[in-house]
Formats: sequence, C-alpha cells, structure tokens
Amino acid sequence: MGCRLHVSLVLVMFWVLPSHLYAAEDSSENYGGIERARQKTNLHHPPSPCPSVFSYEGREAEKDKWFGVILVTTEELLTGLRLDLMLDRPASLLGNWIGEVKSKDNTRFTILNLNQTVIPGPPLSIRIFVKFPEGENIPRLRSIHVNGRQICPADHGSMPVTPGPITTTRKNPPVTVRRQDSDVRSSPETGGVTECGRVAVQPAPLITHGQNTARGQFPWHAALYQSKDIHLKYICGGSLIGPRTILTAAHCVTKSTVSRPVEADTLLVYLGKYHLKQWSEGGVQDKQVAEILVHPEYNSSNYQSDLALLILSSPVQFTKYVRPVCLWDKTEVDLENVINKEGIVTGWGYDENGQITEELKMAKMPVVSQQVCLWSNRDFYPHFTSDMTYCAGFRNGSSVCNGDSGGGMVFPRNWSDGSVTWMLRGVVSLSKPKGLNQPVCDPTNFVVFTDAAKYLDWIQSHVK
Repeated sequence: MGCRLHVSLVLVMFWVLPSHLYAAEDSSENYGGIERARQKTNLHHPPSPCPSVFSYEGREAEKDKWFGVILVTTEELLTGLRLDLMLDRPASLLGNWIGEVKSKDNTRFTILNLNQTVIPGPPLSIRIFVKFPEGENIPRLRSIHVNGRQICPADHGSMPVTPGPITTTRKNPPVTVRRQDSDVRSSPETGGVTECGRVAVQPAPLITHGQNTARGQFPWHAALYQSKDIHLKYICGGSLIGPRTILTAAHCVTKSTVSRPVEADTLLVYLGKYHLKQWSEGGVQDKQVAEILVHPEYNSSNYQSDLALLILSSPVQFTKYVRPVCLWDKTEVDLENVINKEGIVTGWGYDENGQITEELKMAKMPVVSQQVCLWSNRDFYPHFTSDMTYCAGFRNGSSVCNGDSGGGMVFPRNWSDGSVTWMLRGVVSLSKPKGLNQPVCDPTNFVVFTDAAKYLDWIQSHVK
C-alpha cells in the first residue's frame, strides 16, 4: 500500500517571532503594476482552501502580514521535506521556521529542508507568514504540495501546481578553458574561479583500486536525486560544465524503456557533496532543475548517445567545493589519443556487497581499444558499443558500478608551471551485470562510456 498523507485540525496559539527565520527575497519594488487599494483593505481571513490541512491564525490579518499553520502527518517515516505553496497573487515575503525558501515570482514558493523528518503519529506543525504591502489586496493561499503530492485542496484534480524555475540575482564569472600557460589568480576566501578544471584541494596520491577522495578534490561532481512519491532517492552522478549546466547520462533522467525525460521538477542536484547521506555539510549547494535536454539520438534499447544536459534553475556559486570541469579539446577527439591512458572516475556507486557507498570514491581506470573491449565478452559489448563510445577498466574489481552512472571520466592536462587542468572525456553509461536478474554490475568487466568528446558541438550549443 502506498504511503498516504493524513491531515488533522488543531488549535494553534500565537507565539513570539524568533529572531532567525528563512524568507524569500523582498521584491516589493515589482508591484508597480498592481493598483493600490483606495479604500481600507478587508483584513478578515477568507475560508481556508483546506481547513483540515491549513488554517489562518486569528480572525483577520495584520495590516501588512498574516500567519498560518500547515499540518502534515504520515503513516511511514519521511526523510527530507519539500513544501510547494501557491498564493493567488505575489507577496513581498514568505517566511517560516523550518527550511529555506525560494521563489521565482513570489507567487509560487518552495520550502526545502532535507534534514527534516516526519514520523508517524501527531501532525508536524509548520508555521508560516506572508508579508504584503500595506493597503494592497492580501495574497491568500491557493494550494500546498508535500514532497510532490498535493494535499491542499484535497481534490487532486483541481489547480495542479508545477513549480516554475527558481532564479536568483547572483552573478558568476564566465567559465573559460585555458589553452595556453598562464597564471591563475583566485580569491582564497571565496575560491573566485575564472577557469574550469582547476581544484583548490591538494589531492592524495592516486592508486589503482577505488579509494576515498578528499572534499573538494573533484568539485565538479554532482549528486542527482529524484523525488518518488514522497521520498528523495539518489539516482546518478553528473558533472558541472557551466554555471547552470550538468552533463549526465540520458538513461538517468528518462523514463524506463523510452527516451522521454522525466519531469524536471522531480529532480534535485547537489554540488559540493561528499557524504551521500549527510545533509549538514558546509559548502554544499542544492539546485532545482529547470529543463532536461536529452540528446536527440538517444536510444534507450542500446544506450547509444546516452547523454543529457540538466539546466539548473539558477547559477551555482563557484567555491572551493563547487567548480566546473573542462570539456575535451576539439582538436584531440581521436580515441587513439587516450587508449592505454588512465582516467579518473568518481561516484557513490555500489560496493562489492551491493551497497551504495557513503563517501565519494574514485577509481583510476585505463581506456582500452574497441577490439579488446569487444573480444572480452562477445555476447554483451557488441550490442552497446560503437565509434561514439569507449570502454575502460582494469577488470580487477576497481570498476565503477551502477550508482556511478552519469559521472564523468576526467584526465589531467599538465602545464609547464606545474599546474593541472582536468578535462572531461566520457560519461559513465553502462556495465555488464553480474548475472541474470542481478541489477548490480560486475566490477571485473569493462565499463562502457559515452564518448562526450564526440558530442562537443551538441553539448557546447546548450551550455549555460
């Protein structure tokens, strides 16, 4: 039986505002097009659109704000909470005491707290307030979604809400690929980055088998989550290639057996993340997805052209832990240039026991020729390889696995001044399963990568 959200009505007393709260940016200057009321505004609260879920506090609003309470219960433990609220007109501000608030138009608001748990039993009481210009028509609540499920109004057929893209006014420096030796200057406090493929963290010596990484060692690696029913689930990795662009595998963001993308608002991207199940790490940035671009030639049956771009709802802030990787040089796309050379793949894939790893891992893997790959298993690889893919691995158990899909394989480019620029060559696509009806990959076989260098024109035409 699927999880059901339940609601109950309780009497809520007024309490003093705490000094710390989360709120969307005030955009009261945007109300020039709204006619101000010439008569005293009616402050009396209208009926709630869902009395058992939401109630206004008091009989009427204050002159420039109102308070309300949302009640949520569940039959099973929920980890991570997302509330999507829709008002009937823009507000100056929406505040709460449980999570971060974001909005594109100050009419649709998202409250997000991935550390919040909701346990079966008494309702979780979520207090909000809405601020508005004094004397103007009062914004009122129209609908509420909890983790993607509409709970207000109760009729799921009325007023569906699709959260729009969220934008901010933050500006970021452009991303450029260095083509010649030059000095790199950046702020040690902010990690002010003007180039791709550079890291601020000194890496530990590399070894052949998979090992832990250091935080910030691969600052372009992204964790992709999808909300399913009322849960957030880690599904794939990805690589930051622009202030608003993640490169990943198409099969990560399309519906099973078809090439159509999933709904963009079901995806959430984390950057700067090191511990997969830890939500309180400093330096982590979470971004919603505004658009999914699947390569037009993607084939879900043989995984050809297994690439997709995620356009984020707002630009990331480049820091020590969040930086883009460089795309491959167009003049060096011949696969012969990397055969027998070792690249690095990172991810939170399955370990030898079939468990998702908690800390970000890396593996150093050599690219092999197409002939070596095909001959290693003639029943499997001919179906999934082409001149637009390549294979890599030692076949010694250090291979990447299912959970690493979408992550990038990077190679270092060394410069005469001793600096290193990291270049992305491929994207993890698929690997051979251990056996029939076993969804976990076999780390003793080669991994198939989509050769992203062969798709540079398409990728670069969409990078934002």
